[in-house]
Amino acid sequence: MEALKRINNVEKGRLIAALFPEETERIVAAVKSTCDYLFDNEQQVRQEWDVSFIPAELWYRIAANLREAITKNGNRIFKNKRTFADQLFDGYNAMLTIDCIVKTKYGTVDAKFRQAVELLFE
Repeated sequence: MEALKRINNVEKGRLIAALFPEETERIVAAVKSTCDYLFDNEQQVRQEWDVSFIPAELWYRIAANLREAITKNGNRIFKNKRTFADQLFDGYNAMLTIDCIVKTKYGTVDAKFRQAVELLFE
């Protein structure tokens, strides 16, 4: 189990994509939907922002980075596990992506995917 603790977020993203390729499109859609929601409701979100460990400005920069990565890479982002992991799980991008994945797991019927998310990200 020690090795699992040592893998970084990009490696976890590749693992999720390799084990659950059918989930990558849903994950990308969840990330895109979250980014769209943030920008469509920016004034309200900023007024209600109460996450003390991360400033709203940083969250919006991450959302902008992810939105650009999804647009720039098109379908390749969910069809290529390396692109998927490199774009969504690198650096600060991982924070928003992981938040979306944790929330997405509840909408899936795949119990193994839910377990993998819990093991890797929670």
